[in-house]
Amino acid sequence: MVWAEDLFGEGGKDNRFTEDGSAYAAAQEQWLAECVPEGGVKMEAGEYGQAATPDGYKRVTNWMAAEETDVMGYFLNPNTLKIDEIPLRPLGTEEQGTAAAPRSLAPTSVAAPKERAAISGTGLAMLGQIRTQALHAALDAVVEDVDPWDLVAALLLALGGKNVSVRTPEREPYGQMSRQETALAALFPEGVLIRDPALLRQEAVAVLKNVANCTISQHSGSGLTAQIMGLLFDADAQMPNMAFDDFLKCFSKPGIMEAGKALKLLPRNTGKEMRNAIMAHVGLMVGGCPSRPGLGLLLRTGKLNWPLWCVMLKGWPL
Repeated sequence: MVWAEDLFGEGGKDNRFTEDGSAYAAAQEQWLAECVPEGGVKMEAGEYGQAATPDGYKRVTNWMAAEETDVMGYFLNPNTLKIDEIPLRPLGTEEQGTAAAPRSLAPTSVAAPKERAAISGTGLAMLGQIRTQALHAALDAVVEDVDPWDLVAALLLALGGKNVSVRTPEREPYGQMSRQETALAALFPEGVLIRDPALLRQEAVAVLKNVANCTISQHSGSGLTAQIMGLLFDADAQMPNMAFDDFLKCFSKPGIMEAGKALKLLPRNTGKEMRNAIMAHVGLMVGGCPSRPGLGLLLRTGKLNWPLWCVMLKGWPL
């Protein structure tokens, strides 16, 4: 070994160093072979240059309490050429019988083969298709004389299916039954429909109210279907007068001018003047709204003038 002295090292300490790595590694190996303390265990390098736990021992981790039988393992770190000390603990008799040596070829326990299912996945898929065809044929057979209440109940069943995803503005808390599931539990408590018209109406309306909404949202809004439902059930009768300032302020100037034109009002210079004119005009229309074409015609022609319907007295917003 050729040593050099670190002239800038701290006084009173061994400041020697060497640049001969091979000689230093050989000296460390010699120390492991001849100078390991009594009771110490020499550890060999594993496959990836890490210390391999010797047979009959296990490593003592930080969370394990120290025991009298613990010994110290000594390992030459090939990266730093330092002697690393690793606490080891001899294995007990039972542990030695079950532990396998590192990288050993000890046979692993083989799980018993699984018992074959009564019907395979392909068979279950075929059964599902046949059941679907039978269900559709049964529905076709009763399409002309089906009990309307049976149909309502069937629709509720379909809405509660696993293949139906409903997003509503107000979601139930996690783990709580949805309104569809609550309705099905009330109508089919034992798997058989309770033929109570009042109960059917109650649960059907509750589910419709939970699902159908006219909010402007790509995730939870129902869209045009809820608005058509509003026409079906005369939701116009429940609409308030929409000609109030906070709402009309939401219109752009061209939009509010178009709404005024639809109400046959004279043009105004500013949007504010037109808003005031609309509020004054609609306030005088206590007797009802002007006649308007049917929704079907509007949908076919594309001439659906929604600003007009929004501002008219009891106008259903489309």
